[in-house]
Amino acid sequence: MTSVLTWVLAVVLGVGHARNDDARLAYAVRGAPTVAVEVGEPFELVVTRSWSGDLEPEPFSERRLAPLRVVEVDVRRDLSGGRTVETRRLRAHAFDVGTLVLDDLVLVARDVATGGAVEARAEPLELTVRSSLTAVDDGALEVPLAPRGPARRSMVWTALALLCVLFVSIAGLARVRTRLVARRQDRDARTERAARRAAEHAAAVAALVGRLERLGERAAQDLDPSAAAQWNGELWSTAREALGLVCGVSFAESTVDEVASALERHGAPDVVRELVGVGRAVDRVRFARASDGPRERASRVERARAAVQLLERSTGPTEHAPTAGGAA
Repeated sequence: MTSVLTWVLAVVLGVGHARNDDARLAYAVRGAPTVAVEVGEPFELVVTRSWSGDLEPEPFSERRLAPLRVVEVDVRRDLSGGRTVETRRLRAHAFDVGTLVLDDLVLVARDVATGGAVEARAEPLELTVRSSLTAVDDGALEVPLAPRGPARRSMVWTALALLCVLFVSIAGLARVRTRLVARRQDRDARTERAARRAAEHAAAVAALVGRLERLGERAAQDLDPSAAAQWNGELWSTAREALGLVCGVSFAESTVDEVASALERHGAPDVVRELVGVGRAVDRVRFARASDGPRERASRVERARAAVQLLERSTGPTEHAPTAGGAA
């Protein structure tokens, strides 16, 4: 800051005098590699300043190169033979189309011994700044440093491609989500149907077991042969319907042997043993008019109920189990 003030005072107050031919100070500005540039496009400037050891130059200022806009790239200083040579590379931009002449290129230094000002003037730099628009250009706004031509078209196509990929990805995710929701709803519906079938099945079996219990209550009554045959027919029909409901097979109009054979294939030998005993006794009363007392009837009811409950414990509800209303 002290050096800058000293230079300003030296110029304003006239301390010393400027000498353009002083060999102790040199200044040069040149464009590399060319002085024909396009508007807004970067180009290189090289500023060379050299001074002897008895001079103190002013700090470099970018304002000296106005109206160019410059950015410093690198600076190199060499000290040889009592002189300092400073080479500064700059990246410059010009934004006015036409011929640009930099003719006020002055370097000021202060003589350390006398305090006088010494200046050196560089040769004028003439630049030709050309527009990037062609004769057939549509006149669209040109933004400095923005991509143009094929690069801009490439960016547009890239953006469109990315939008397409994004759209396809979102659509795919939406389809996947829809399928997952549908699967979950289907699974929930199947679970609900299974629970409803299980509840209906349990209610139907319980109703048939209740019918067997009511038959057991009537077993203690005195029944004539006709009433006894009717009671045994109802017992067999109820037991057969309950067993068919548990197995998921319709036993309507099936004989004792047919029901026993089906239960053997079902894998229930204990149930078959109980059922065959009940069925044979029922047939003897119904068709052979065998004697039938309260104790025998109560025993048959208990064995039929035990067979149904035993089969129920070993078999779950089935998809096609008949309802409890179809007794033969």
